[in-house]
Amino acid sequence: VGWNFRFSMRIKSIIMRIKTAESRPLKVAALLHEDVLASSLTLPMEILTGAAQALGQPAAKSVSIKYYGREAGPLTIQSDLTLLVESVDLLQSTDLLIIPAIWRQPLRVIRRHQKLINAMTTHLMGTGLTVSVGSGTFLLAETGCMAGQSATTHWHWFDAFAQRYPDVQLQRNQLITQAGKVFCAGSVNSVADLMVYLCSQLFSN
Repeated sequence: VGWNFRFSMRIKSIIMRIKTAESRPLKVAALLHEDVLASSLTLPMEILTGAAQALGQPAAKSVSIKYYGREAGPLTIQSDLTLLVESVDLLQSTDLLIIPAIWRQPLRVIRRHQKLINAMTTHLMGTGLTVSVGSGTFLLAETGCMAGQSATTHWHWFDAFAQRYPDVQLQRNQLITQAGKVFCAGSVNSVADLMVYLCSQLFSN
C-alpha cells in the first residue's frame, strides 16, 4: 500500500488542527480489554515514542500516552502482559485514539465492553484522529459511526464483519483505509506503515 498525493491532502487539514494547538504533548489514548493483541498496542506506541525521541527531546515532552479500560487498575491481557489502566469514564478529548486488535473472538469482546464502545462514539464526534488495528474495527463499527464509510479489518474476519455491518464499506483489497479522521489497518504490519506516515505528519516542522 503506497501513500499518494490525494491521501496526503485529505489528512493535511486534520494534522494542522492538532499541530496548531497550544504547545503541549500530543495526547494519545488506547482503549484496552483482556483480549487485546499485545503487538497491535506496543508497536504503534513504540513508533510514536521513537518519532518523538528523534526530535532530540524526551518522548514524555512530545507524547502523553494513557491507557483506559472498563475499570481502573492493573489489566492483564492474553499475552500475560499487565498494564495499569485508568477508567474509561475519565477519558477526555485526545488527539489520537488507538483501538488495538482483538485476540480471537471479536463478538465476545463486543458483548463485554459497551463502555469502551460508548467512549469511542464520543471520541468520533470530536476532532481527534482514530487508528483501529485488525479486528479492533469490530468495536469501531459497533458505534454506528462508520455507516457509509470505508474500513478494513483482518482478512480472517472479512465475512463476519460484512455480515454484521452491511452498512460499512468493507475494503477487502486495502490494507489501510481512511474515512475522514478514522484510519483502519488490516494487520499489525499495516499499522506500522500507517504510524510511520502519521508520525511524519504529526512531528514534522
